[in-house]
Amino acid sequence: MSAGQDGGLSRPKAEWTPTRDAYMVELLIEQHKSGRTAYNEFKNEVIKSVTWDFNKKFGLNLEENQIKNRYNVMKKDYGVVKTLLSHKEFAWDETRRMVVADDKVWENYIMVRCEARPFRRKSFPLYNQMSIIFEGERGIPKSQFPNGAMVIAEEVNSYTETVRSSKPCNIPTQVMDGTLDSDSIIRINKKHKYMNPAESIHKKRAHLKIGETIENALYEVFTAAKSNAKQRNASKSTSMYKNCLDELQKLEELDDDNEFAKAVNALKDDKNAIAFMTIKGPRRLTWLRSLWH
Repeated sequence: MSAGQDGGLSRPKAEWTPTRDAYMVELLIEQHKSGRTAYNEFKNEVIKSVTWDFNKKFGLNLEENQIKNRYNVMKKDYGVVKTLLSHKEFAWDETRRMVVADDKVWENYIMVRCEARPFRRKSFPLYNQMSIIFEGERGIPKSQFPNGAMVIAEEVNSYTETVRSSKPCNIPTQVMDGTLDSDSIIRINKKHKYMNPAESIHKKRAHLKIGETIENALYEVFTAAKSNAKQRNASKSTSMYKNCLDELQKLEELDDDNEFAKAVNALKDDKNAIAFMTIKGPRRLTWLRSLWH
């Protein structure tokens, strides 16, 4: 370790691996089961205890804020994955520990929620364990968590890709003011410092319901818009093809039935159809015959 400007020793940069992530979450689950959480948040003394146990296990010297920051990253990732799985088009692949869906479903969803992009290819091996913290034991199917054992991934460096913005892509900000992530909820609780617990929980659930409703509505709007655009393109293509056939039949020089049939097939291609309608005069027939000669 190198000496800092204030004469103290600087802390090492935290290097996170699947095993370290799993052990940190295991420690947090123990704290959660002991009732040392408030609305799924850990108090400073809990983070301090977890940091001590974590450093002892791996012979490290991490600070409490490094443990807390890592937990916040994983909490945000958990929120993204859980939201994905709230949509019927997405499913959880227990073998690969990742969210799966058809390519078209991913493309449409990412247009609305860009922070989900990494999870199209990336696994989230600790999703079940994180569910214990946020949902309790009842939130995890028994078949997905055999014998209560922790599943530790292969020991490689963990490249957790976290998108900082929780706002949807290309959506006006004012539209999404009702969509709140867990961090937003924490900020709201801090503003309403004297809110009683029952009222706080009720308001949390109300905000989450509003956010999910808006997100679902936007997802449906984008899916419908993309489908409509596809239908319009298909309609335009059909109309152009019909115009091509009308023009084709006006070519008196094209009197060979075999050549005519070849031309009909060739003009099914949109690029050929555009070129055919653009080229005028004798060059049109010359170009057309070049397609099969």
